[in-house]
Amino acid sequence: CMHASLRRCALVHLSNRSRVLSGQPVIRASRAIAARAMSTLDPCSLANPHEAIVHNTTFELDVLFGSKTIEGWAELDVRVVSDNPSQLILDTNGLVVHRVELLHGLDVSAPMPFQFGDQHEVLGTPLQIRLPPNLTPGQELRVGLRWTTPTSSSALQWLSPEQTAGKEHPYLFSQCQAIHARALFPCQDTPGAKMTYSACVRVPEQLTALMSAVPVEEGQHQAEGL
Repeated sequence: CMHASLRRCALVHLSNRSRVLSGQPVIRASRAIAARAMSTLDPCSLANPHEAIVHNTTFELDVLFGSKTIEGWAELDVRVVSDNPSQLILDTNGLVVHRVELLHGLDVSAPMPFQFGDQHEVLGTPLQIRLPPNLTPGQELRVGLRWTTPTSSSALQWLSPEQTAGKEHPYLFSQCQAIHARALFPCQDTPGAKMTYSACVRVPEQLTALMSAVPVEEGQHQAEGL
């Protein structure tokens, strides 16, 4: 985020100036200021990883070229960070969220109440999911989400066959930088909330899905378009 970068630059200049003017005591003070600044919330995200952080996500995605949408199911592994957080907040932008579930085990789930907060012109709309009461730091939850991307998703570029080199098949590519991941799936769209992930992606049989990930059991599901 540009504002965060400018803030960090200002702190660096302050530290350098303090070294010349006042010596070590002021240098230590400026470093403390920098540490506090880096620990504040990301101004480009509406999520709350300081209360409950998503540390792993398992995706199941259907790429639908006919409607130029992606239908998704995700299972989010959430770790509680603060005492008794009331909600898990995820960044979204234009997504249609169909349901949210608390997953207790294989084929066992319970609906989780959710709502959208106020829409921001640039940052999108926070998805607010109510958490169970009396959670403590370190507790783990698994949350299931089903959603659909809009045809206007800023993270997805759909090309017709005529726009490709081969002129035979359509093409899709995604671009999540700088804050467009929230237009692809509900997430904590900030560098401060890193996570691992795995994915199953279904595409038309004649096409291949590629991700920034290592294929698992490559070729096993080719007939299914996976």
